[in-house]
Amino acid sequence: MNSDKWLKENNTVPLYPESERDTLITQTWILDTVPSREETYRRIKVFIDHCDKMGIPNAQYLTELYEADERWKRLHKNAVPGIIEFVANNYIDENKKIKKMNLVEDSFQDQDKGDFDFNLL
Repeated sequence: MNSDKWLKENNTVPLYPESERDTLITQTWILDTVPSREETYRRIKVFIDHCDKMGIPNAQYLTELYEADERWKRLHKNAVPGIIEFVANNYIDENKKIKKMNLVEDSFQDQDKGDFDFNLL
């Protein structure tokens, strides 16, 4: 497959040491790039800690997403409903059912079509 080609073309290294590879079902490779994996995770932690300190919710958690929606509604009088409200009020149909559309009245078809008479094509 192209996996071997990808591994050669990109600067990759195994994630786990060779001594542990026998216990793994599959091998995991990571990119050996700047910033390093460790530095990337350190930066993410600094960012998350800063957001926590500033009171900025992490939208990964449902409770914090709800709190963010409520905060937004308090700040903006014309705010749209929050995510939870969409589900609670059935704004979102999880069954993906399509509602029947109301068609244009037949009397409209009798009007002059002018340049838009596509039936001539």
